Amino acid sequence: MHFGDDEHYLALSDNGEGANPDLKGHSVGLAHFAYVTDNLDAVVARLNNAGYAIAKPGAVEPFRKNVYFVDPAGFEVEFVEYLNDIPAERNLNRDAQQPVTQGETQQQAVQQRKGEV
Repeated sequence: MHFGDDEHYLALSDNGEGANPDLKGHSVGLAHFAYVTDNLDAVVARLNNAGYAIAKPGAVEPFRKNVYFVDPAGFEVEFVEYLNDIPAERNLNRDAQQPVTQGETQQQAVQQRKGEV
């Protein structure tokens, strides 16, 4: 089933085989899909009331709020509320801009910033 227009669409299938990717790693394939909302707090409250817990909070960014849930099929779903209309600021990812020192990867630099290593 396709949703979208001539330039952008999602193709969904309910007859696939195998398991969804492991969300704890960086597997090849669908990472997640996202919905934009104008009231993230209301979406979170509605999902919490329906029995869904936040799987992980989004990054702390000045121009957006976001949060991730995992649906019953195991897919990660992001909900994002943009706080301005400037695309370069809305989509800024400060973790991706973390300086990398000699001998470390971008992922290691981000993990170091987050205190994960």
